[in-house]
Amino acid sequence: MAQRDSRLTTERAVFDFSEAPTVDWSATEFGADSRRQSFVLTDEGISSRLNQVVPQIYADVVDIAAALHLADRMAIRGPGQRGWARRLRVSLPVRCLDRWLSRPIHDALFEVLRYATQDQWEIAFNQRVTPGRSSETQSHLRLGHSGEPCEVALYSGGLDSFAGLAAAASHRSHNRFICVSITGNPRQLQRQNEQLAILQRTLSVSLTHVPVQYHLVNAEQQRQERTRRTRGILFLLVGGITALIAGRNELLVFENGVGAINLPQDGAQVGIDNSRSVNPVALALVGRLLSLVSGGPFMITNECIYKTKAEMCAHPAVARVSGGIRSTFSCDGFPVRRRHFAQCGFCTSCLLRRQALEAAMMQFHDSDDYGCDLTQDGPFLSHHLHGLRAMSLQAHSIEDAMNSADQWKGMTLAFPELRRSAEALWQNNDPAFVKRALLGMYNRHSEEWHGFSALRRLAIQPLQCVA
Repeated sequence: MAQRDSRLTTERAVFDFSEAPTVDWSATEFGADSRRQSFVLTDEGISSRLNQVVPQIYADVVDIAAALHLADRMAIRGPGQRGWARRLRVSLPVRCLDRWLSRPIHDALFEVLRYATQDQWEIAFNQRVTPGRSSETQSHLRLGHSGEPCEVALYSGGLDSFAGLAAAASHRSHNRFICVSITGNPRQLQRQNEQLAILQRTLSVSLTHVPVQYHLVNAEQQRQERTRRTRGILFLLVGGITALIAGRNELLVFENGVGAINLPQDGAQVGIDNSRSVNPVALALVGRLLSLVSGGPFMITNECIYKTKAEMCAHPAVARVSGGIRSTFSCDGFPVRRRHFAQCGFCTSCLLRRQALEAAMMQFHDSDDYGCDLTQDGPFLSHHLHGLRAMSLQAHSIEDAMNSADQWKGMTLAFPELRRSAEALWQNNDPAFVKRALLGMYNRHSEEWHGFSALRRLAIQPLQCVA
């Protein structure tokens, strides 16, 4: 989406993280507030699972990522386009003050924030005086795995991460995979552990799970910003420093290309309604920041960028571990706070999941914990169709663009954001290959979408809906 003019900014929030793990904050102009909020950040899993102390500069990265995400969550955006952008001022104590005041690192960090949030950020770095966490100070015995080939990957517990890791592990079973998860609740962690146990047992691959817990204490959901565009940046930065501590210069992510690039679905979207956290541009920007922090080359690679979600699910390795699909989750609001249902069933993430499993003929392995099932008969609320309509509109727009004499020109005219994503991929690939691969992926996605059983819902007369 186009950058918003900073003159449209209507919200100003100030956050002081001097006394971790608490933050004093206040908001002015829109939704005035002032209070103290505590949060939990436990990165001891990194040091204990890798048997290494977290260096100070990397501990700073964890603190910065967590603080920026917390600020993003607590500063609620105003209504409409004029209230979209915010002014966020954050006071942050760091261990390596000179490094964070250096112009290259400073600029790289702000470029990440501008792309992810489109907000106006002011960050005042100061010298940290409070003691570090145990991950920075505990001595660890160097046990096992020395010299063993390893790869580090983000692992969310979603269907894409499960399917992507299954495919990678089946092709490179001689490697050890270090799976980094940033979890906000015990239910996520439990499901992640269940999935990884199935993968390790069935594929006979060495997996090390590195859980990092981060959440607010006694948080009120209605007083939090729904977009949370720094959430993915938190994940990438924590995953990246875990890879660096493990001696790797690459972090793997597994996300289908349609979801990663995440083109707008209709003309009503404002600001960055679409998450950009695993867009190729975001991966390149965070990789550059981590390169500057570490003093060496670092990259974040999405091995599935040219695959649809259905193609990821259709990989033979996924069929072998199909028993784990039921415990994966894709819902934007997981876990949904409704008894017996963990996923809503009607958000765009749930719908893409269900469509992909159908197209891969794997729907019988899916869970039954959807609050709303648009693939089955039964009453539903009118707003349950909003995501389905938007995704159908996008699929038709893709199809129309593909009918152009010049398909690439047609797609980039319909979706200008696609060009910048492609340019980020050109850094390591031939531009002609990138164009062909992206066009092929979107063409296959459009064809797969038209076979989705839930689409019949759009033809149902309004009287059959429960208002």
